[in-house]
Amino acid sequence: MEDSHKKAKIVFFDFDGVIVDTSETFFAIRKLSDPTLTFEKFIGFFTEKTPDNAAGEAAPADSALFNQLYGEHLAKQKISREMIAVIKVLAGKYVLAVVSSSRSDIIRTYLSTQDILSYFSDILGSDVDTSKSAKIDLILDKYRLTPSDSVFVTDTLGDIEQAHHSGVKSIGVTWGFHAKETLEKGQPKMIVSTPKELFDSIEHLLEGKLIGL
Repeated sequence: MEDSHKKAKIVFFDFDGVIVDTSETFFAIRKLSDPTLTFEKFIGFFTEKTPDNAAGEAAPADSALFNQLYGEHLAKQKISREMIAVIKVLAGKYVLAVVSSSRSDIIRTYLSTQDILSYFSDILGSDVDTSKSAKIDLILDKYRLTPSDSVFVTDTLGDIEQAHHSGVKSIGVTWGFHAKETLEKGQPKMIVSTPKELFDSIEHLLEGKLIGL
């Protein structure tokens, strides 16, 4: 694969809800400590505009137990073939980085089992910083890139706000935690419903290519 340091642009991926949909996993674990929690209230945690409030609100108080259960549930899930194909193609053109509220080591282990870890140059989880905008800034500094050279792919309103904070363009995907109507409140550059649409949207925002061509 081409040396990522020579690439001129970067695609930031949220992990949960974008690369793999873990909304039901998060909800099931969270209900262990709060049986009265509804899915509607749970999803509402991820609309917060403050840095990564959602991770703390959505997880049980015992973080060690949460990480154990989360890792066990995650190991049983698969990434769609369409998403894997998009990741592989994008990695040939751009730096790919994960910025997540989950732990970096858990994400690395999972991506390794899915045989796509090598396609991501950087994985920054909650153990690095609790703010996704701060993690985006760290990676931009690392590669000496500007916000205009990047795009953040996410599935939550709160993350779109984090992208705005860093001056990065955002793309909302509808197969994760938040529905299109919720994502629209953050005014992302684009909202997509399939990995193919995601690829086209990234090419449009980073290369100026027309959608569908």
